[in-house]
Amino acid sequence: MFDALAALFLIVGVAGFGLGAHALGRASDVEAIYWLVVGIVGVRAAVAVARPAGGT
Repeated sequence: MFDALAALFLIVGVAGFGLGAHALGRASDVEAIYWLVVGIVGVRAAVAVARPAGGT
């Protein structure tokens, strides 16, 4: 269950980074910042879900 949730968050993070890079290519700075933040949050959430309960 948690592995599937972590994979979903990771997919969201990777998609966010991809959309942010695409927005940078179009010189849309505000949109790029938004999508890059979505990517960061998605990857951090994936790591937090996948991390064992006893880890710090």
